[in-house]
Amino acid sequence: MKHKLLVTASVAIFSLWNSAHAQGLTLYSASGEEILTPILQLFEKQHPDIKISQIHGGAGELMQRIKAESKNPSADVLLGGPIQSYETFSDYFEAYETAPDEDKIIKDPNHIWHAFSLFAQPLIVNTQRLQSSEYPKTISDVINMDWDEKGGIVLADPNQSGTGYTIVSGLVNAKGWEEVGKIIKKARVTTGSTAMFNAVKDGEAALGWINEDLVSHWVEEGLNVALIYPEDVVTVQVDAYGLVKGGKNPKEAKIFIDFLGSTEVQSLVSTVINRRAARIDISPPQDLPELDSLPIFTAEEPAEIINSRFTSIANKK
Repeated sequence: MKHKLLVTASVAIFSLWNSAHAQGLTLYSASGEEILTPILQLFEKQHPDIKISQIHGGAGELMQRIKAESKNPSADVLLGGPIQSYETFSDYFEAYETAPDEDKIIKDPNHIWHAFSLFAQPLIVNTQRLQSSEYPKTISDVINMDWDEKGGIVLADPNQSGTGYTIVSGLVNAKGWEEVGKIIKKARVTTGSTAMFNAVKDGEAALGWINEDLVSHWVEEGLNVALIYPEDVVTVQVDAYGLVKGGKNPKEAKIFIDFLGSTEVQSLVSTVINRRAARIDISPPQDLPELDSLPIFTAEEPAEIINSRFTSIANKK
């Protein structure tokens, strides 16, 4: 009887030790649930022994958090945010040569960031706030229209949002600061892109900018929104992911990095998430316009310049 108790106790202790030392990683994510859910479900099927803890936030917010935690990192991987943000915070990411990058449309020669998806950022309007005859056709229309009686416009703060940075920097690249300053003065600034998206969806504002994959789902659901690709300026973001320097679970993190670039995940990006996958061997969603047909402008000015000038203009309203 005594021997049996000892065996039982040993098994229990081993189980507790094994549970405490289970494989896992911490994922910081600037991506929404519509993106994460199908991806993490697939990862759980392929790697049931690796558990993922998640922390969500805007890309700018998460980058600052990773910087603040650099002496004792909590995150292992960051998913989401534009490639420019990873370059700005490159000191806090580990170079990692992942094989799937060889099949990407764009790749980082320094292996700090890894392309995940591409998406245009057209305008979103609330169809209860605006009649179709009132829809702006260009960014110049947005600048020149009076929005006060229509419910106003919203724009994500680039200091906290990678999407906000891409939009503002792309607009500056196309229109210059004087014209973009007029938009900033008209807009209600939101703390992140999700707040901007939802403000228009919920009718709190008439117009904002949107990631094209998200609004396509909303249109299918019959929500009161419409998508407009402006005839003069459409900004585009390359979304990325990276390995946090000094993360506590580098083995599991590298498995997840490899997974994100795999054919299986990138196929989900196109067919389920409705984004343009970063892999050259995955066709884009058929219902999205060809990028070559759009007046594309990308982010060019560094984040610190965009953030500083944006804040200066916004504070003078």
